[in-house]
Amino acid sequence: MAEADGEEDVRLMSREERIASYRELVEGLNDILASHDADGDNDGEDAEQIAALVEEVEAQLRTLAQLLNDEETIQVTAGLIKKVEKSPETGEVVTTIVYPPPSASSTASSSTTRLRPAPYEVLFDERDWYPCVITGIVPPAKDVDRVQYKAWILGHNVEEIVYSEALRPWQPNASTSDIQGGVSCHVIDPQTGRYVEGVVDRLTLEETVLVKVPTAAPTSTAASASPSTAATTIVTVPLSHVRVGKFYSQLRHRPKTEEERAARRAEQARLKRERAAQQRQLATNKVAKDADDWQALIGDMMGINSGGGSKKHKRRRIQ
Repeated sequence: MAEADGEEDVRLMSREERIASYRELVEGLNDILASHDADGDNDGEDAEQIAALVEEVEAQLRTLAQLLNDEETIQVTAGLIKKVEKSPETGEVVTTIVYPPPSASSTASSSTTRLRPAPYEVLFDERDWYPCVITGIVPPAKDVDRVQYKAWILGHNVEEIVYSEALRPWQPNASTSDIQGGVSCHVIDPQTGRYVEGVVDRLTLEETVLVKVPTAAPTSTAASASPSTAATTIVTVPLSHVRVGKFYSQLRHRPKTEEERAARRAEQARLKRERAAQQRQLATNKVAKDADDWQALIGDMMGINSGGGSKKHKRRRIQ
């Protein structure tokens, strides 16, 4: 009955609350398993309590995972072109994904044709959002797991495996007033699928951007020449493929700051207190259940000894 009530409470949660609860439960389960003596030196009673707690957490995770997975709507992006080639600088094999596919619409002469922007953007390193496409879906390995997605960051050609909360439909990261003629920018070359330096020529009503880029666009932005001093050509790209302002040529996961680590420790301490309270409550419930079972057993035994009711006595015949 308690489990059914718990499932009903979960169904009343918002998606954001379910995600937060799922994360806490996963961290709690990992902490329980990590703190459990791997050598098996725990006594029988302690081991039983831990096993019962793990079973309870996994039951909650299964319910949450099923509800969250049933709500997923993200799909693999169609029309992707994957290019595998050797880098001229390092000699390493480099994989690039081009989206949208290069066509006549990437030239200035057909700038009125509407180009599709990136369908999604992904939160990288919990800091910034980058335009991306979905190259694959990672199904749950177990019934307590959630669906994940392979997000390919366009231009940077970095793949991240993320949950759906780290994805959202693409939206402009700069106002259209920042993207205007003469502004320096970085643009995803529609032919190579990599970022190059450029200068905005103009923005169209169809939310595409005409950008001047070097005619012989280099594969590395570090070695690129200024478009103002080199021969240029104009390419037309969707708004999602232009970045104005701060730009990272390579994306790297940064180490956590001291403030972030302190906040993380505080959060873990809070979760640990909640799990300890859960464990104490579980032990209390077990003691109460054992007491009820013992009382029921005593009652049954007394009922048997008394015949379970009024006894029928044989009448003696009077001689």
